[in-house]
Amino acid sequence: MATRTITRHAVQRYIERVDRSATPATASRHLADLVTGGRVRPKPRSWTVVDPAPGKVFIYSASEPDVCLVATRDAVVTVLTRDLCRGGRGHVEHHRVAHHRHATLVPPPAWNPRMLEEAA
Repeated sequence: MATRTITRHAVQRYIERVDRSATPATASRHLADLVTGGRVRPKPRSWTVVDPAPGKVFIYSASEPDVCLVATRDAVVTVLTRDLCRGGRGHVEHHRVAHHRHATLVPPPAWNPRMLEEAA
């Protein structure tokens, strides 16, 4: 199995979504353990509401069955939970794709000074 870097973003999302008491070092170690012991899948499980894409893989571990690591060949880029995908924490926008229910995590809009002009 290829070695994957654990990104800061993934560490932050692990702390935010899985274990709020974890330190960044602890979260990073736990993520590395999940990668080592996890199963890499090219398609997400049914509860994971993120579209598959070339180069994107999904890592699931029996030790944390409600956690999904979204990764590329080189890095773990974010952490999703079953609760998040159900709409428990965070913002998820649902849409239909090829007769399957999928979702895209939607970040807040970037600040743009023109917004004030358009609102006036």
